[in-house]
Amino acid sequence: AAVRARATVALGYPKLGEILYPGVGYVGELIVADIGLEPAAVAQVAPQTELLDRETIRRLVPERAPDTHKGTYGHVLAVAGSRGKTGAAIMACRAAMRTGAGLVTLAAPRSLNNVIASALIETMTEPLRENAAEEIEPLSDDEWHRLLERKTAVLFGPGIGVNEGSQSALQWFLRNLAVPWVIDADGLNALALQTDRLRHAKTAPVLTPHPGEMARLAGTSNAAVNADRVGVARAFALKHRCHVVLKGARTVIATAAGKISINPTGNPGMASGGMGDVLTGILAALLGQGLCVEDATRLGVYLHGFAGDAAAREKGPIGIIASDVIERLPAGLRALA
Repeated sequence: AAVRARATVALGYPKLGEILYPGVGYVGELIVADIGLEPAAVAQVAPQTELLDRETIRRLVPERAPDTHKGTYGHVLAVAGSRGKTGAAIMACRAAMRTGAGLVTLAAPRSLNNVIASALIETMTEPLRENAAEEIEPLSDDEWHRLLERKTAVLFGPGIGVNEGSQSALQWFLRNLAVPWVIDADGLNALALQTDRLRHAKTAPVLTPHPGEMARLAGTSNAAVNADRVGVARAFALKHRCHVVLKGARTVIATAAGKISINPTGNPGMASGGMGDVLTGILAALLGQGLCVEDATRLGVYLHGFAGDAAAREKGPIGIIASDVIERLPAGLRALA
């Protein structure tokens, strides 16, 4: 049996069981009592785990000087979308723009260009060669180098499908990509078929799996992932030299060095389609603006949930859609700064 407390006192620092589900549901108000632990001594203990808070995040929000221009704030290349899944690509690009990316270009199958261009009036498009199923075809080195010219970050995967073209693109990025990048959705499903290539990537990517995708990547079950979210995320990040954002209630961020951050923002109203695409766009925008991976993932995940919480307060916890979160990103950044 367990007691649902009105308040719980944590001595020194919060414990994992008090900030992760299901334990957090029994804690009530969490009060952290100072017992005189020396910060310098605590900092020597590894691996480190932190619970993100407003003060930490406030220091990460980038400032804007008056003498800047769109080129100052990065150019994101999105490789995403296929027939029936244009919405995923569109939402990721909108989120990147609303998070401050100076420029966004969406590369998608040629036949989808009119649909995409009419939905994304601020985003540039690059129509790609496609097969009969309206999926991207494998591109040459020269084609990829042209697409990546002057780009500062890449987001790969939302709605792209798992096919020869997406597998080829993923392999090329792993071998050659020299800018920060985020892999989500179908990109993760493609990666699950070739995880052995991941640790040899030229640039360590940020992966944004939900528990099912994490299970496929790690070769385990959903139950095993949910039983030890921190352990699974950390072990995978260390083994494969990548960064993992394991989504869910209390999203877990694991860096390639094994450092863990746990995010307290977000709500059940965000359990709807497209929320992951929004997060991918947020992260790509922050990486493209020059934030390091650790800062971009911490700020991006916190902001995503923070904007979702704002939507829930305004609309209620039922019926929130991904576009509601996108439209609250600028105000969220302002409130957090």
